[in-house]
Amino acid sequence: MINVVENNPYRILGVYANSPKRDVLANEGKVKAFLKVGRAVSFPLDLNGLLPNVNRTEASVVQAKSDLSLPQEQLKYAMFWFLNITPIDKIAFNHLFAGNMDDAVELWKKKECLSSLQNRMMCYLINGKYVYAAGMADRLYLKYGSDFCNLISPTLTLSHEDFVNKFFDILEGETNVDLSSFSWERCSQLWKDTLNGRLVSPVISQIEACINKAKSVQRNSPSARYDAGVTLMNDTKPLIAKLKKVCASSDMRYQNVMDKLANEILQCGIDYYNKSDDDDKGEKAMPLQRYALQIAVGPMAKSRCQENVDILQKNIDSLPPKAVRPYVNAIISELKNFKTRSSSISNINTLLNNSKPHLLEIKGVLGSTNSEYLKLSTLVVAAALGELIDEVNAAQEECRDNYDAVMQLLSISDLMNVLSDAWRVTLLMDTFDVEAQFKINRYDGQKRALRGLCNQFNVSTSTTVRQSQPRPVSSPRPSQSLQSRPVSSPNAQSPHQSEHKSTSSYGDGDIPWGCIRLLVICFILLMFLFIISM
Repeated sequence: MINVVENNPYRILGVYANSPKRDVLANEGKVKAFLKVGRAVSFPLDLNGLLPNVNRTEASVVQAKSDLSLPQEQLKYAMFWFLNITPIDKIAFNHLFAGNMDDAVELWKKKECLSSLQNRMMCYLINGKYVYAAGMADRLYLKYGSDFCNLISPTLTLSHEDFVNKFFDILEGETNVDLSSFSWERCSQLWKDTLNGRLVSPVISQIEACINKAKSVQRNSPSARYDAGVTLMNDTKPLIAKLKKVCASSDMRYQNVMDKLANEILQCGIDYYNKSDDDDKGEKAMPLQRYALQIAVGPMAKSRCQENVDILQKNIDSLPPKAVRPYVNAIISELKNFKTRSSSISNINTLLNNSKPHLLEIKGVLGSTNSEYLKLSTLVVAAALGELIDEVNAAQEECRDNYDAVMQLLSISDLMNVLSDAWRVTLLMDTFDVEAQFKINRYDGQKRALRGLCNQFNVSTSTTVRQSQPRPVSSPRPSQSLQSRPVSSPNAQSPHQSEHKSTSSYGDGDIPWGCIRLLVICFILLMFLFIISM
């Protein structure tokens, strides 16, 4: 209930807003007399059953009389109390005192005048029918404003606009009254403009304050930007609901502030997603993005929001299930570290051994035939294979470039060691699942080429590899090439695609094996002669 009605001084004194002073004095004396003997006193205008009960005390009666000491105050409280002027009023009040408000309103509808409009407005306020109350108040102040002033005091002069503003000034001071509950549909343009200005501008200002607060959060902190977006979304929801009640969606003020709000919530989600390392950042950012799209009004804002929602949804759809994301991220981290380390077969082993447990976890969840699992396992093997080819090619180049007999022997020994280690790594790669296209088009051919090199240098290619001792090689044939080229997964477009460091190939030219053989024989003879001469 509206406080200015429930605790109206005229009600405390039990009189109408236009009652003569003698009635006020009579009721005041009656209250004092009853209170002295400890009895409660009531008046017909208490409207028990329609309004909460009145708790009268000597102090409240004195305060009520004091509140009505000035004409301006009398008018204020008269605007929210009943008038008894015409014969119809007297009959209607009998119905009202009996609790029959509808019958009283029907009587007041029969003839429009100052008191009938005022009393109908009061009934609508009591019943919470604020749309009808606003219509009654507007017609009352427009047509009978000067009569109302004269009824209270001939010194009062208020225009229609003054009355409307005074009406809202009083209601804005009420803690339990929402002005958005009132409506302009039954009111004049003045009422519409006044109510609109009092309701729309403050709400827009509150929304803009929330936007500015979110904007002030620094963008280099993903968690802070996410929290800012969630707070902005939640804090403005009730404000949006309030704004919709008092402002049409076609109003440019509504469109502008809603687009500003949508863009800032969207930006909070973008900033969080772009800078965050959270495994579930896509799922966390999506509610912000979708809400921004939902509240955007203008075509440009809507288009921007829709574009970002589509991009984010595509990224989410490409993610592995949550259960395996930690393992996927661990493998991605291993691949990044692998690319930064210097080339060596030892680093290849580290990559494979560190990645293997994570891949097994993913395999256990997704299954050995899952495309995402196979793609990730293939990326690991492809990175290892590319590095392995580079190492073998480098060892072969070392042999090709050395013409000194001793250095040639050492280079051959180094190459055999590299081949032995490379075969061991290949056996380890064999334990990884890879995509069929990669295996057929890339892996199997490179494995055959490596096996051919190992056989030429008498390096074991059994499942248990042992290091062979270097020995002279008689008339070796030109070796097969290990082709190092960028490897793409059949399902390319993976954000975790690895690159190889070299595109050179092994075996493009022949090592002069006949010359080497003669040099080795000469070296042995020289060593024999040197021993004899000793």
